[in-house]
Amino acid sequence: MLARAGTLGVDMSIAYATATPTADELIDLYAACTLGGRRPMQQDGAAKTMLDASNIHEEAREAGRLVGFARAWTDRVHVTYLADLAVRETHQKHGIGRALIRRVQAAAPQALMVLIAAPQAHEYYGRIGFAQHRSCWILRPGMTV
Repeated sequence: MLARAGTLGVDMSIAYATATPTADELIDLYAACTLGGRRPMQQDGAAKTMLDASNIHEEAREAGRLVGFARAWTDRVHVTYLADLAVRETHQKHGIGRALIRRVQAAAPQALMVLIAAPQAHEYYGRIGFAQHRSCWILRPGMTV
């Protein structure tokens, strides 16, 4: 599906699809946005493992190049966890992230969508309609219960 996502000095036609990029494409995309510094992309095989372990993948491409990607897990009934929303810095502020979130939401429309926002994205999620929730708890790697 082609959608107009805005302009970056020239017309930008974005193709959205439910599809899985290659691990190399994912690594390249994450390096082109702030998400790259917060994911273990330097670990051998991490990108492929991340792709294989999630059950929703939504892409945005411009002229065949991956410019946005959303990765999530869902049980399709109760909850969807939006693990990653990545948009190249050169393509941000043109509605691509919002379009990808809508596509994830459409895969499980009755499920609650949750995410952990990076500090850089905190204001973004509130601005597009997410409600902040104070009951999130984390257990970091290496910690035990």
